[in-house]
Amino acid sequence: MNRGGGRRDEGYDGLPRGGLHWGQRDTGGRAWSGDDQQGPGQSHRGRGPKNYQRSDERICEDVCDRLSDHHELDASDIDVSVSNREVTLSGEVDSKQAKRHAEDCADACSGVEHVQNNLRVKRSLAGNSGEDTARSGGK
Repeated sequence: MNRGGGRRDEGYDGLPRGGLHWGQRDTGGRAWSGDDQQGPGQSHRGRGPKNYQRSDERICEDVCDRLSDHHELDASDIDVSVSNREVTLSGEVDSKQAKRHAEDCADACSGVEHVQNNLRVKRSLAGNSGEDTARSGGK
């Protein structure tokens, strides 16, 4: 008798007996890639060897790669520096959203403990004249 309610080759959770095979999707739509041998909720990803710390140079390279690869961000005026796993972003970006994207990219890198976002949003000449006029009451 099959108590799982599914086919004979399925376990109680509806997944194939013996777990997922390469490329098969679980009920949540996730594909099994072979990395997660622990099972659901038991991932040890990101837990490196005792006393391991990524070097500032590797973190800087990773941050720069992520900034360069972001499709909504022009990183050509961004300067990245890393000291004691703290990333400092400085320079200019086109918008507040780009500033947030840059900080998120840096924060997502392995080994980063803090991101100091000193980026400034570029001011356009056309935008400034309108803002100045509005602040001065139209005078």
